[in-house]
Amino acid sequence: MNGATVDEAKEGLHALEEYTEISKQLGNLEENQEAITQMRTYYHQWINYLNMNDSSTPFSEYTKKP
Repeated sequence: MNGATVDEAKEGLHALEEYTEISKQLGNLEENQEAITQMRTYYHQWINYLNMNDSSTPFSEYTKKP
């Protein structure tokens, strides 16, 4: 995601949903679920970070906020 635009991150989320469906069909969802959840979380955080327009906070710090 480093450097991805909001639109590119949304495309990544769409691709992740496709990956999730393929994992279900192949019977691999359980073993992939943790990674899928983490990726979904980071995509949403990245989109929110970009929409926040506060470049004074690095993304690594933004993700640590409660």
